[in-house]
Amino acid sequence: MKKIAFLAAVAATLCTVACNKNMDTQINEIPDPVQQQERCELKVNVRSGNLVQTKATNIVAANENQVNNLQVFVFRGDALDAYASVSNDDELTVSCTAGERQVYALVNCPDLSAISTKTALLATSSLLSGNSSAGFEMIGHQDEVDLPDDSPLTIDVHRLAARVVIKKITRAFTVSSLAAKTFSLAQIFLINVPGDINYGETAAPTLWLNQRGYNDDLSYITYDTPAATLANNASYSYVHTFFAYPNPTVNDSESTTWSPRHTRLVIKASIGSDIYYYPITLPVLEANKSYEIEELILTRPGSDSPDMPVSFADCTFQINVTGWTTVDVTDEGEDDITI
Repeated sequence: MKKIAFLAAVAATLCTVACNKNMDTQINEIPDPVQQQERCELKVNVRSGNLVQTKATNIVAANENQVNNLQVFVFRGDALDAYASVSNDDELTVSCTAGERQVYALVNCPDLSAISTKTALLATSSLLSGNSSAGFEMIGHQDEVDLPDDSPLTIDVHRLAARVVIKKITRAFTVSSLAAKTFSLAQIFLINVPGDINYGETAAPTLWLNQRGYNDDLSYITYDTPAATLANNASYSYVHTFFAYPNPTVNDSESTTWSPRHTRLVIKASIGSDIYYYPITLPVLEANKSYEIEELILTRPGSDSPDMPVSFADCTFQINVTGWTTVDVTDEGEDDITI
């Protein structure tokens, strides 16, 4: 009886092993859900829309549209389905799975290949310092892309930065004693400049440059030197172009204690031996928009501080929002700005 029981136990064990082996084989043969999906090739190219070039003293205009590198992310829900990158080209082909996908294209951005979710991508910070005369960071996306699709996918991208342009400065002093003094333009610069934004374009700035005055922050895109002397009723007509990240601040501040406030374009000038500032408060800055001052007319001495805006009695100006998606900013509907 013991021998029979032993043989039965051995048989049961062998059966169990065989069954488990067979089950393991079946489990291993079950394909991964992603592997089971149809593979396809997606050709992506980027288009910068109606991006307009401009003459500039400190930026090579053609480079405003330059594509130095392109990164494409294909997301399945929040998860990354595929990633590809290419240098010096505005199109690439990425291998991904079939189905409804979201596709993001990023131009001139740092290496983001470690990102594995859409949430992580949109939360990642972009720095203004990553933009230069060699190229500007751009982003665009398309949702509900059904794959496979034999047609190339074109994604419109826009710059993350805003552009500020001043085209003409006119001296028109109304007081004869001041009109007789030597007037020189020394510097033009941006202050209260946001230095970061997330790729989702939803977060408020956490990095502020040139707080309340020029501090040599990113001088290549926030500062220029006209070095021009103007007789009264004469004009300086040379385009100066600057860049900042979006500034969503609605309530301005002139407090000597730092707090988020409007970005300002500042003209620093000398009248005789005295230094004055003409700060122009810009509206809320949005990505890919160009805030253009056609003419700034100076009628008397400006402010003692670059962060203390002068009144319309001191200068006249108009801010036109144009170009990259141009935004017009006017002084009470006039075509120029008088200070």
